[in-house]
Amino acid sequence: MTELVADILASAATSLGEEQPTLSKFTSETNEYEPNLSFHYANILRRFLFWLDCDFDVSKPNLGNRRPDIIFHKRGIHALNFLVVEVKRSERDAEEDIEKIKAYWFNKRLSYRFGASTVLGENGLFSVQLLESGTGKEETRRSNKDFNGLCVPMASELRATQAKLGNRLLAATQQDAEVDVSGLKAKIDQLVYALYGRTPEEIRTG
Repeated sequence: MTELVADILASAATSLGEEQPTLSKFTSETNEYEPNLSFHYANILRRFLFWLDCDFDVSKPNLGNRRPDIIFHKRGIHALNFLVVEVKRSERDAEEDIEKIKAYWFNKRLSYRFGASTVLGENGLFSVQLLESGTGKEETRRSNKDFNGLCVPMASELRATQAKLGNRLLAATQQDAEVDVSGLKAKIDQLVYALYGRTPEEIRTG
């Protein structure tokens, strides 16, 4: 799944560059801050991760009000804290993001499954560094190197089934926060692969 999520992040960054080639090309009267990049990137990412809720620039009071740039999750529960994304304009500014992901977003209280540091440079250039919590797996993607480009999934039946599974998981954990939902999570993973027409083996081998 790490490889597929990395491809999703890179595909969304590619789409952002193609759809908004003038992003960040402001006049001297305008200064851009990271939330603007996060907003535009999140709006494209959510097309690929449609079965999850998407929020950006929220604060975490129990972690000193630190703010992840983008999160994909189910609101109101921790059981489906799927992906947190830190967005920067330059590689230099992104150096601390990986440590932040490990220290805060992968901790026991939040337990996000994936964390990504994404650099959105000018002229469509980007880099993605993705980590999976608890496995040591890491994937990188860059705009100047080949990767498995993905299109937004359009299979309506699979999309509907995916959404229903997400709602079942939400309902189960709302009734019992300690309930075992590993089976539902595994089914969701299987549908994610199906949505993109790939098997885990195909994703790994490209």
